[in-house]
Amino acid sequence: MFVCPGIIGLLIVAAVWPDDAPETGVPVAELSVNSVPTPMSAVGEPEWWRRVPRPQPFPPSGNFFTPSRSPGYYSIRDALTGTIRDGVPKNPFSNISPQPLPFFELDFRLVDPPGDDRTFPWLDEIKRIPLGEHWLLATGGEYRFRFNNERNARLTTIDNNYYLTRLRTYTDLWYEDKFRMYLEFISADIVHNDLPPVLPDRDPADFLNAFLEFKLGEFDGHAAAVRLGRQEILLGSQRVIGTLEWANTRRTFDGVRGYWRGDDYDFDLFWLQPVIPNGNGLNSPDGNVNVAGAWWSFRPEKDVWADVYALFANNGNVRTPQGIPVAPGSLVTLGSRHAGRHEGWQWDAEVMLQLGALQGNGLVAGATTVGAGRYWSNLPLTPSYWIYYDMATGTQNPGEAPNSTYQQLFPFSHCYLGWTDQVGRENIRDFNQHLYFYPAPWMTC
Repeated sequence: MFVCPGIIGLLIVAAVWPDDAPETGVPVAELSVNSVPTPMSAVGEPEWWRRVPRPQPFPPSGNFFTPSRSPGYYSIRDALTGTIRDGVPKNPFSNISPQPLPFFELDFRLVDPPGDDRTFPWLDEIKRIPLGEHWLLATGGEYRFRFNNERNARLTTIDNNYYLTRLRTYTDLWYEDKFRMYLEFISADIVHNDLPPVLPDRDPADFLNAFLEFKLGEFDGHAAAVRLGRQEILLGSQRVIGTLEWANTRRTFDGVRGYWRGDDYDFDLFWLQPVIPNGNGLNSPDGNVNVAGAWWSFRPEKDVWADVYALFANNGNVRTPQGIPVAPGSLVTLGSRHAGRHEGWQWDAEVMLQLGALQGNGLVAGATTVGAGRYWSNLPLTPSYWIYYDMATGTQNPGEAPNSTYQQLFPFSHCYLGWTDQVGRENIRDFNQHLYFYPAPWMTC
């Protein structure tokens, strides 16, 4: 199967390549709620202004890369106008087209106040709009157009050529740092397709996110909060749970999530039900599927990340695709991950243990990922190289006890297991390699 995807993303919500982006190699603002260094220039700024939003520090996905940081052109517009920048510009958004982090986790304090060096400073002005002394409003969105050419699509003899479109718009309203109301609309569609759409291709009009958030109090100088309603969730490497950015509709849940963000570590507790796209009307959660978990993230030093987590998933549906039992069942997934970079070396390791039962048979399974690599920031093209080994256990005879097939939950598999999306994280042993380089600072290959 051959896939030739093309994505043209017009980020309406902010300028492209604002200045001084974080140096994690991944598009992320790792600022705590109290660590923003540059105050607003406005006179009489309310005391609570710099404490919102409370963004989730975004750990890198696997096989992350180190971007070019040398002076040069950091956008196509820079190249056309001859604007040479000293290094990676500030950017709340991803510096490449996929944008896995939810919009409500982006930190526009990075570009507050808007500066003349920004590509489209007037677009930043709609991100942090004061409404009197107590309210803060932000709005924006994204339009994405994508062309796919799939030969032997879905393991058939059909060549599937089609276009995917996606529009997202949002409104984010804060009352000081105590209360938040967030609403995000999505319209995703497919045209000129030769095969019927798959579930994530089409959702013409729906709510991707719609939640209320309340501050419960403070611990160690940082806010603890609870979020109620429809919400995307991204944790750790996204091998277990993520937003599925490659899909046209993205993955979202209904439920409740409590969180606390510290300077060096974060803690999350949640109970969620996945929302199933139906392509015809407003989506509803699958009431037979419940996911609960606790997730602890630690950043012991710059460019080093660690996660420890425990997830419980219960699926009351009856599912036996191609004779393989996958539900009903209940599973506990215990896992840990450690990743980082130091003096040109980079590493990424994750281990997952799964215990439970499927269709009455006991299950003991697991998965492991080990990766190591090197980056050369002083060489031309700033190359970054990885070699990985991925393993997930499997049962030779499905349906027989005991079951040892690892059950993937809600991952971003496209990032890891081949861009044709034919393989999941189960029954696999896989060596793979990755090479990134920069023909120009604004080009990622």
